[in-house]
Amino acid sequence: MRVGLIACFTLCGCLGLHAGQAPGLDFLAGTWTGTSTCVGDRPACKNETVVYRFVPLDGHPSQLRLLADKILDGKRVPMGALVFDVDERSRTLRSEFTVGQTHGVWSFAVTADSMTGTLVILPEESIGRDVKVHRVNESEVPPAPSPSDYEE
Repeated sequence: MRVGLIACFTLCGCLGLHAGQAPGLDFLAGTWTGTSTCVGDRPACKNETVVYRFVPLDGHPSQLRLLADKILDGKRVPMGALVFDVDERSRTLRSEFTVGQTHGVWSFAVTADSMTGTLVILPEESIGRDVKVHRVNESEVPPAPSPSDYEE
């Protein structure tokens, strides 16, 4: 996974529900874009415009794979992919990861067509990023990279 995903935070060509996906996860289907803002004293951190897409994981009805991009020079640049556990009832997502010496948790909450989230750095439990995204049509953002361009 690329370090860019840690610093901040879309999949198969269509973003609707796929065969085998639990119908309750449709509240996440589609393309989301917005901002990922640095929090605290992190000199290497850069505020970014992001695009997120979620796809189902075959055989895992309560999980989704996030493909995350940032926008640079008007193009989507892949940052990486993470698997999220989804709590359909509370409309929340969570993914814990370790990359190099960085251990953290991405958490998101969905309300209608808006999603907010944070990156919490462990073990100190400090907030590293604040994310605010909203649902858009895929045609409203630059073209998506190939799914094979993402590292997990």
